[in-house]
Amino acid sequence: RALEGERDRLQEEQAGVDAELRARTERAEEAEAQASALRQDLEIVAAERDALRAEAAEARDALERRVEVLAKERDELRTASEESKAKHEAQQKALGVASEARLAQLDARRSKAEADCERLRRDRAAAD
Repeated sequence: RALEGERDRLQEEQAGVDAELRARTERAEEAEAQASALRQDLEIVAAERDALRAEAAEARDALERRVEVLAKERDELRTASEESKAKHEAQQKALGVASEARLAQLDARRSKAEADCERLRRDRAAAD
């Protein structure tokens, strides 16, 4: 009888241990499932991160190319502006020289006309 009681007690204890083992196994399986889901989420996040990095690198490269194009255009415009300014200054200078020459020419004609008028007056005065 004592042995039967001990055996029953041991069987109950074994049943408790078995139940605890099953519960722990279930929790471990749930934890493994959660860990697997988290690993999948982590892989997705890593893939998205890599895609964003690649996209950012492409955008940075495109921006650098655009900056180079704009810098080249700015330099070309600056050169064209300087050339235009130099051409304008040369035209203004040439116009000034031409104006001075024309003014001198007109001044010489006026002086000749005045001299002719004076000669004509003297001739008329001498004729009278």
